[in-house]
Amino acid sequence: MEIYIEYVVFNNFLVDTMILYWAGIAGGRKASFWRIAISATIGTLYAVFLPYISFKGDIAVKIALAVIMTLVAYRYNNIRAYALTLIYFFAFTFLLGGAIIALTYLGEYELYNSLTYPNSARTGLIAAGLIAVTFAVKIASRVMKEYIRKRRYIYNVSISHNKKSVTVRGFVDSGNRLYCGAYPVIIIDREVFEELFTKDEADACSKYIDVNTINATRKTKVFDVDGLSLEYNGEVKSVERVKAILSERKFKDYKILLHSDM
Repeated sequence: MEIYIEYVVFNNFLVDTMILYWAGIAGGRKASFWRIAISATIGTLYAVFLPYISFKGDIAVKIALAVIMTLVAYRYNNIRAYALTLIYFFAFTFLLGGAIIALTYLGEYELYNSLTYPNSARTGLIAAGLIAVTFAVKIASRVMKEYIRKRRYIYNVSISHNKKSVTVRGFVDSGNRLYCGAYPVIIIDREVFEELFTKDEADACSKYIDVNTINATRKTKVFDVDGLSLEYNGEVKSVERVKAILSERKFKDYKILLHSDM
């Protein structure tokens, strides 16, 4: 088989760089071009000499190489951060390898050889594919981080009024600093509001507070809440002296927007 060394270097350097970059994104590491480039160069040198290497310890060398490459590519504050990035590196390596095998089987051509020892215009297609996957990994990472961030501030909330009680999910919003006098104000979804308050109670309410929105300041009815308790990881916290207002929009992942001080 005819091998062009420049293609071997370029493609393996690109693949190693992308896998290291994906692992860093997923692991929450701050990317450094030079550290990743040095790490990818280590992997590329191994690929260059791979045709001349044939011994039983090849798998052990590859594992050791992954450990070294991941260690070189990023700075770590602790062993846990390093271990997590290493796991992501292995995961993306196996996923890419599985995708290559699947495409080879479905396409009935040696994609592995074209990836490892390319000698045609497929190099550009491989580069485009890796860039596309990079964007997908970044989007997925952002979605996951946002989900985890929200999970930290989501509580099981039990709210009661006039002998009626509802248990739903509530989100502690750092932007909610509404007060009615000395009472913190929570914002509840219409679905919860209608379970707690009758139409007559809503119509009879005569107390208002000013709520600042993007466009203007509006006066909003504020209602008394008899009891409120928050549960997170098995711990329950009771909150007294709370007021509530009705949300103008429907919530999705939660039903109550809790006060920032809760």
